Amino acid sequence: MKKATYGKVNRKHTVIMALGITVLASLMLVSIVGAAQSSIAAWIKQGSELMNSEKYNEAIKAYEKAIEINPNDSDAWYNKGVALYTLNR
Repeated sequence: MKKATYGKVNRKHTVIMALGITVLASLMLVSIVGAAQSSIAAWIKQGSELMNSEKYNEAIKAYEKAIEINPNDSDAWYNKGVALYTLNR
């Protein structure tokens, strides 16, 4: 059986392919993070619109959806707190 050779061209091709896969994976992650951020913004916007309509329970639920996506989003937590305070006054 003949041993396969691994020349400079094959190594170069493998490195380029690995870099391409790495770049593609990075772009996919950036896209996912961007989509999540837009989703958070949409839930917060919906919550604000519900607050303006004095639908506080529904607004709280919208802010909770944003918090589910990103538990560290300070705007969602703040707005939820304002909605809870307004509801319980």
